Amino acid sequence: IEIPHEEIIQPFTSDPAFYTENQKCAYSSPVRVKNALEKFLKTTLAERKKITQIAKEYFLKTYGRENALKNIESRLVEINQK
Repeated sequence: IEIPHEEIIQPFTSDPAFYTENQKCAYSSPVRVKNALEKFLKTTLAERKKITQIAKEYFLKTYGRENALKNIESRLVEINQK
């Protein structure tokens, strides 16, 4: 189950130090989020477990400790070069 989105110029950031002009983010309308959640809620328990496992594996592969440390390190280098 995917939530459709568009890439838009990021409208705000929680910390101005991390703002970059013309930075983009994914935006999904509340209706799209609601539709995806409703679709998820209509799945069987077995389907939800499978979806959850696939999402967890993807998340850890993409944002797990190794990648998080790499991203933090490169961001610190970038900040210290300013």
